[in-house]
Amino acid sequence: MEPYMFKHKKKGLGIHNWIKSKTAIKPGDKGISQAIVFFKAVIAGGRLTHYPVLGYLYEKAMFLRPSRKKFTSGVALNLNVDIAENSKNTAMPIELIKKAVSETAYIAIMHRCFCRSAQNCSDHPQDLGCIFIEEGSRAVVEKGIARKATVEEAMEHIDRAVKSGLVGQSLWIEAEQYLWGIKDEDMHRFLEVCFCCPCCCTALKLAKNSRDDLRDRFRSIGWKAVVDENSDKNCGACRVCTTACPLEAISNTDGRAEIREDRCMGCGICAAQCPNDKIRLHAITPPKGDLKDYFWQLDLDL
Repeated sequence: MEPYMFKHKKKGLGIHNWIKSKTAIKPGDKGISQAIVFFKAVIAGGRLTHYPVLGYLYEKAMFLRPSRKKFTSGVALNLNVDIAENSKNTAMPIELIKKAVSETAYIAIMHRCFCRSAQNCSDHPQDLGCIFIEEGSRAVVEKGIARKATVEEAMEHIDRAVKSGLVGQSLWIEAEQYLWGIKDEDMHRFLEVCFCCPCCCTALKLAKNSRDDLRDRFRSIGWKAVVDENSDKNCGACRVCTTACPLEAISNTDGRAEIREDRCMGCGICAAQCPNDKIRLHAITPPKGDLKDYFWQLDLDL
């Protein structure tokens, strides 16, 4: 059976765009409050996916059902950790981010991270928001929650995220068209690059709380965490990595960390926080040439 591919709607009579103009957040402080409520609801609703009726309603509202015809997805982009020795000739995730930003025609940088604002995060900067790229990104600038940026400004923003110890994610969230007011004809012309903390990220929390099939929408670009058997140090059984992993992919058995490859997103949080330097990221599949290639079902025009 041929896989479904996303096909954006044409403008047509503009009915869908009119609906979006009514559901989208309002400019200013009111819009910020609306966005924060939305992200809180997404996190809370993830647990509903385990219940037949409530889960069905939630997934329909979040454009996650029917699963074969809905295309919300994301990829983790580790920014701050060492990699396994035999992977050092592999293109790094941050290179994919910078390549995408440098080649795009339009860049928007959000004034704040709505995930951290929704959770009132005190450990990571709330004013370090997502980068949106391409023409569909104009919608968030028009709503006053982002500013148009140059390539140079975007590169500085990325470097600040690295220094802040955040995790990169590239996301295409179908339901957000009604939140930001992205027009039908622009749905194939936008992509988010987010800089996430494990304590507040909506996508990570949704992946952790949801059923396995929904969790699989948020995946690694080909990196997985591994316990480094060649390290001179031993696993200290401190369980720091077990607690840090946002997807609960690490357990500690017989005094040693064990990583479930099927749940690991390769975000690198465990490796960055391991006090014994015992965890590395290993490339298990060859990297793709562009960030948009990881969203092959969308036929993105970036």
